[in-house]
Amino acid sequence: DPSIAVILLRKLVDLGVTTTAMRAGVRTVLSSSDIRGLVEQVTEQEQVSSAIRARIEGRSVEKSGATTVLVYSAKGGVGKTTTSLNLGACLAGVSDESVVVVDLDLQFGDVGVAVGKPESEKSIFDLVSDPSSVTLESVRKSLEKVTDNFFVLLAPADPSQADRVGAALVEKIVEALQSGFDWVIIDSPPAFTDEILSAFDHADVQVLVSTPDLASVKNLSVATKT
Repeated sequence: DPSIAVILLRKLVDLGVTTTAMRAGVRTVLSSSDIRGLVEQVTEQEQVSSAIRARIEGRSVEKSGATTVLVYSAKGGVGKTTTSLNLGACLAGVSDESVVVVDLDLQFGDVGVAVGKPESEKSIFDLVSDPSSVTLESVRKSLEKVTDNFFVLLAPADPSQADRVGAALVEKIVEALQSGFDWVIIDSPPAFTDEILSAFDHADVQVLVSTPDLASVKNLSVATKT
């Protein structure tokens, strides 16, 4: 039953046990001494389970605006863009809900390449000239269409343009997209920029991606604590 949340408590939490537990269907692994973490996880997993049960039973989960997902890692090359786009494609493919992926790797984002639009002239930079007038309609004009209900907002083609896309603009863009889409997925760079911190503030779900190597896990641990 996917709606049943299993939380594993151990005296010693290590990567090997955590990986094996996750593959077996355990939602999270905690230290048995982490009482505060256990309370937080019980509350969080109850919400997740309620949402899963609602989907299984065909009920809608009451929410305001889009569900916003931030895909993040403190280390490059671990699969953030692949995760973001596959998640977006799956959500758009299994329902008629609308999905948009926002590429916030403003200097070296490659969402455009991944969706077969490397030469697109549309990007988030289109909205820089007048941030105060950002609306859902103006943002839609800068989106690239992947399928009928799946869109992407690309990073600037020129890395030098990234500095002009500030946190305030990102906030307005995300809020505009939240008002017009069912899902907003944010692909991020491996850094804590002002733009990414703004995205964290607006995210309902944070997907932290890591590969099973020491450097990646260490960086993930630091990012989580931060």
